[in-house]
Amino acid sequence: MNKIPLRFSILLITFVIGISFVVGWFYYQDSQKSQIILPNSRWEQIFFNGTEDRKFGTINQTANLGGLMELRKTIVKKGNLEIRIWRGFGREPLEGVVFKQTDNHWSGLHLIETDIDKVEVENLSPPKSGWESFWQQLVDKEILTLRDSSEIKCGEAGIDGVSYVVEINQNKIYRTYMLSLSDYDGNCHEVKQIEDISSLIGEEFDSKNQECKRDEWFACTKLNKSFRQK
Repeated sequence: MNKIPLRFSILLITFVIGISFVVGWFYYQDSQKSQIILPNSRWEQIFFNGTEDRKFGTINQTANLGGLMELRKTIVKKGNLEIRIWRGFGREPLEGVVFKQTDNHWSGLHLIETDIDKVEVENLSPPKSGWESFWQQLVDKEILTLRDSSEIKCGEAGIDGVSYVVEINQNKIYRTYMLSLSDYDGNCHEVKQIEDISSLIGEEFDSKNQECKRDEWFACTKLNKSFRQK
């Protein structure tokens, strides 16, 4: 007579453990999701996914060809950080840099389109000033807090010129913004900051092995900077 209650107790305990595991798993999965903050602007859909008549590579396509997941779908553990800065969207190939801090270890990648469906990926050597100093300079230039062009009514993308898209995934929050150098008259704080950020990246990672032929990010940084200072 005692065997039935014992078997029932074992089944009940097993059932409760199973339910607890399932509930815990779904809670864990939900807790890993990032809050996604997107600008209410037409550029976001075009730059990430493109249009039928697009003339440049898209962020999602370039990331995929470079072996990267979309950052807004990537789980970044608490305390870690991933930031991607994309440069181009005009007449030049799309370039991107990826900076990751994982358990206090920094790493970097450089991606560049070589054709509409081909992307070269290079592991970046540490920046010339060192990772911590380099990152602090980016923070001082407000890379984490700059506003999108649609919020400030300047730095909007044009047909010509270079635009920058920044993606940030940190503390379970994903955010992206865009700023463009098109028709820049020098009066927009955010555009000045992104221009300085671009120059900083180019100077820190230029290996001197690449020639400035068109408007390559690293190789042409000093030339572009000298033009701006005139």
